Amino acid sequence: MRLPLAAIRRHASVAVTQGLLELMNDEELEGVIAHELSHVRNYDILTTSIAATIAGAITYLAHMAQWGMLFGGYGGSRDDDREGAGASSRQLP
Repeated sequence: MRLPLAAIRRHASVAVTQGLLELMNDEELEGVIAHELSHVRNYDILTTSIAATIAGAITYLAHMAQWGMLFGGYGGSRDDDREGAGASSRQLP
């Protein structure tokens, strides 16, 4: 699937603020722009976006599992005869 990647590279842009133009001379500005264009050439933004999406999905699934364990456990029903606080309170005189 080269088309989406080529489209991303073709439509990439680098913005420069007025403050940066005033702060740096032409040689420094050229270095900064070359550095930013190297990020575009190496698909760094795409790689970071994919990694962040995968990390977000893993985090979401972990939160779902956490709340599922808190409220539902591993399954079963409320009719299960579990030994817990109820069983120990019956043994008290």
